[in-house]
Amino acid sequence: SSSSSSSSGDTHAVIGCSLPVGICLAYFASNFNTATVTQDSDGSSEYGIFQINSRSWCADHHTMSENLCTMLCSDLLTPNIEDDITCAKRIVKDPQGMGSWYAKLAPWLSGD
Repeated sequence: SSSSSSSSGDTHAVIGCSLPVGICLAYFASNFNTATVTQDSDGSSEYGIFQINSRSWCADHHTMSENLCTMLCSDLLTPNIEDDITCAKRIVKDPQGMGSWYAKLAPWLSGD
């Protein structure tokens, strides 16, 4: 909740992991640009600061999506990242978890 103390999991667990991991993801995925859209070779796209994929997580007009975050991908492109964080938390709860972003985080994980 927004009234949580700084030691709260909600406050620091931006995407179900530590705040530093969330910040690194935002940096490596989009360079902190909330308006980033990346086209993938399979025809899907990745949206917003966390580069959330349209194949599974949000609905756009180009990809058949499961829309597991029940939102429009365009909603991920606004400066308000509250919905991006909510969807990222949902993604982390999936069995693949942070693996959804492994390619984005690989440079950070390898120390490059």
